[in-house]
Order: sequence, then structure tokens, then C-alpha cells
Amino acid sequence: MKIVRIVLFGLFGLVLLYLIFALLGPSQARVERSITIDAPQDVVWEYVNSLQDMEKWNPRVEMDTAMEATYSGESGAVGSTYSWVSDSVNVGVGTQTITQVIPKDSIITEREFEGMGTSTSWVRLEANSADQTTVSWGLYSEFPFLARPALLFMDLEEAITRDYDKGLAELKEWVESDKINTQKTYDVRSITFPRQNYVVQSDTISFQDMSAHFDKVGAAIHGGMQSGSISATGTLVGMYYNWDTETMKSHMAIGVPTDQTTAPESFELITLEEQPALQIDYYGPYEGTGPAHNYMEQYANKDGLTLSAPAIERYVTDPTKEPDTTKWLTEVIYPLQLPKSTN
Repeated sequence: MKIVRIVLFGLFGLVLLYLIFALLGPSQARVERSITIDAPQDVVWEYVNSLQDMEKWNPRVEMDTAMEATYSGESGAVGSTYSWVSDSVNVGVGTQTITQVIPKDSIITEREFEGMGTSTSWVRLEANSADQTTVSWGLYSEFPFLARPALLFMDLEEAITRDYDKGLAELKEWVESDKINTQKTYDVRSITFPRQNYVVQSDTISFQDMSAHFDKVGAAIHGGMQSGSISATGTLVGMYYNWDTETMKSHMAIGVPTDQTTAPESFELITLEEQPALQIDYYGPYEGTGPAHNYMEQYANKDGLTLSAPAIERYVTDPTKEPDTTKWLTEVIYPLQLPKSTN
């Protein structure tokens, strides 16, 4: 009997501990992420208006390419479903059902994850202009009481945020690449990029923080020019050494051309050598240069040319003097990698 009591007390203790963890665990999660895509709202809608299309840019699919997927109902209509079965703990088993559709505006779904309850997910579109759309992808979930202890030891919202940012980046790349093929062309010019010193600040920056980083560095450069520690011989430039859609980050430098031979405190001096390059003159808001970059890559591939880093954006128009963003000129420049000499 003593052993039985010990076992019972032990089980009671474990149950009590589990209930305490359940009380401490998160009861809900809410995440919404957004991205700007350089395409009209009705064009973007064609890539998000059905469960089949949404799964093409959902990172969950990449987590288990062998999972079993089943669709039912009319594609893109309320009541249509997508069910999946995966041996991966990161994917699991579940069903997603469309509950509301507002054409060219939003699609709302309900997801049921085995053992984790249900959640509401949505994709919403908002036109910024005739050729630019903001896409927001969100999720809200309430967790069953007994499932909460497992969530106590993971940052679920951070994991969802990472996946949603990656999925939206893939959606942006897909839409803009397709749009280039069918809608937008640019004049690509061959130039000789001159040898030039630049005073810059360089760092690895997340896509989400890029705009704020530009504002911060731009203000620092302006302050340096005001104090006389920076002698600028041209307009602001951004240099992109990579663009990693896996980490959602870019190693980049922001600065101005200069005739200085030393850099002021907190800045560095870099030199870009004279080299052949390709240039596109893009007119529009700064965040809309994506299609020009994609077009440049396709142009180079078609002609058997190899682009090298850094990709350069030279911001020619002063936005404080020209309020109309459609008149802002950004020179998109890619140095060319020369073929190796056979001598």
C-alpha cells in the first residue's frame, strides 16, 4: 500500500505540474506580416486567390516535400479545402478551409491542426498605386488548454513570423518575375562605371528593417556633410552585395561618392574600380525597383553575361525637391564580370 501511495502521489505531482505549465503557457498567438509587390492588385490576386496557389509560396511545403496533400471543392471558392498529412513534426496533420472571399481584396481561411485546435488565417491586398500592391498575411490562433505546456518552451510567434516573411518574399519574387515576362520592359544600356571612392556605412540588414536603416544612415551622412567631415561629390547610393531570401537579409552599404582619401569616424572608405556595367533608369518610388533588378538579371542571362556584386542603386532625384514619386530617378547599375583571359 505504501508503494501504491507513493506512485499515486507521484502521478498527482506530475499532473499538477502539467496543469501549472498549462496555466503558464500561451493561450493565443497573432502574427501579421506584409510586403510590397510591384504589380497591380488584380495581378497579385491571381497568385493568392486559391488554396492551390497559396501553397506554391507557402514555406511549409518545403519542410516536407513528401507530405500527402488533398484538395476538394471548387478552387478558390468558399468551402474548398486543403488537407495534408506529414511525418514531420514541423508540418503535422491538418485541414485548411476557405471561409470568406472578397474578390481582388482578401481571402480568409480556417486551419485545423491535429492536437493544436483551430486558427484563422488571412491574405489581404491593398493597392498603393496602379502598379504596386501591399500583401498582408496573418494568423490568429487560440490554443487548447492541454496543448499549452508544449508551447511554453518555444517561441511560436517568432517561428511563424520567420516563415511568413519567407513566404511573402517568395510570392513577391514569383509575381514580379512573371510580371516582367508579360508586362514590363526596360531600356538596358552598356556603360563604363568610373573608378570612385565612397564614404559608406555597411551592415547586414533584414528586409523588414531596410527602410529604417536607410533613414538612419542617410541622416548620419547628412550630418557629416553639414559638419564638413564628409565631402560628397554626388548623390546617395545603395550597394547590395547579396539578397538572401532564406535569411531575409542583405549585406549592403549606403553612402556617397567622395574625393576624400580617409573616412570620418563611424564610416568606412571603399573604392569601386572602373569596370563595364549595365544600367537601367528606373522612375518611381524607391521600394518599386524590384522589377528593374529582375529584368536586369533576365537580360544578362539571355545575352550570356555575368553580373557581379555589388548591385548599385544611385538615387539621382532629391525627394525634398520633387514630391511626385513617379518622377524620382534611380539608376540601377550592375557591374559585369569579365571573362577570364586565356593568355
